[in-house]
Amino acid sequence: MSQNTIQPKFDVNVIGQYTKDFSFENPGILTHFSNPEKPEISVDIQVQAQQANEEVYEVELHVQATAKSKQETLFIVDLRYAGLFKIGTENSEDIKPFLLIECPRMLFPFARSIVANATSDGGYLPLMLNPVNFSDLYQQQDSTASQPTMN
Repeated sequence: MSQNTIQPKFDVNVIGQYTKDFSFENPGILTHFSNPEKPEISVDIQVQAQQANEEVYEVELHVQATAKSKQETLFIVDLRYAGLFKIGTENSEDIKPFLLIECPRMLFPFARSIVANATSDGGYLPLMLNPVNFSDLYQQQDSTASQPTMN
């Protein structure tokens, strides 16, 4: 027996997207060129959303990536990439997961491109961020009460 579920209906318009804050630090470039070993790279991605007005929400991806070689930092990328989404819905209970899963999914390819270009322009191979399961990230962040993700 199949059970029909009603998916929430949202009218979504992307009003705009933008780099909110960006930093690329390159303290280890001399080490990289003199001893080009494959660096150890750590990446952290967080998502936040806040309501701008009745129907408009800002969703922000915060991407931090650090590359190290033998305990020396090669580069640090810190990107806050955001989008404004106008969302019309009759059920406001379903909007939080939509904002923190579907909206970052739309923003991610653009943030990924910025990170890849910055690391390439910094003298390294482009850092191609792996795809992110924003549903899992949402569940991890939602279970952490000390990190509010929706303002």
